[in-house]
Amino acid sequence: MSQIHLGNFHPSEVRRLQLQNLLAHPMFPIERSKQESPLNLKAILTGSAVDISGTFNTEIVMNLMAGSMWWMGPEHWTMFYAANLVRGLFFTAMGGYFSARTAGQDYMKHALVTGSISTGISIVLAIAYYLNMANSGQVDSSIFILFGVFANLPAALLGGLFYASTAKTQNALPPN
Repeated sequence: MSQIHLGNFHPSEVRRLQLQNLLAHPMFPIERSKQESPLNLKAILTGSAVDISGTFNTEIVMNLMAGSMWWMGPEHWTMFYAANLVRGLFFTAMGGYFSARTAGQDYMKHALVTGSISTGISIVLAIAYYLNMANSGQVDSSIFILFGVFANLPAALLGGLFYASTAKTQNALPPN
């Protein structure tokens, strides 16, 4: 290990140089590019915007369709709630995908944060649903709401994983 002359340095600079010298030792192989990077706010906001805008814009369309289904029986409402669940999880996965894609690194960390935001919003909306609609006599959609809350995070991670796998595949291809 090489020695560092610590002559006229400030004590905090001395500690930093000593630590840097220690970490440069072969026993501690650290690559600078592999260190923790901060979260990319643009990536998180992009993923969350895809998730939220896609979910709420299609929610408008689905509710317009529901207005024409008011006379149908409970079996049709069950299919309607199932379609809403699939639609919401699709856009959450897309949010995780675009968050990972925009980040350029630490794909799963960004997808996790996007999924956490989506889960938080889902919890707030589920509480609002139960406070406002539970006693209205509508078809019970509790199982779909609970599944949606618990499946948000895995859906976003699945989107991030999909991008990570395609990014690795694209990087593995030889250039043209």
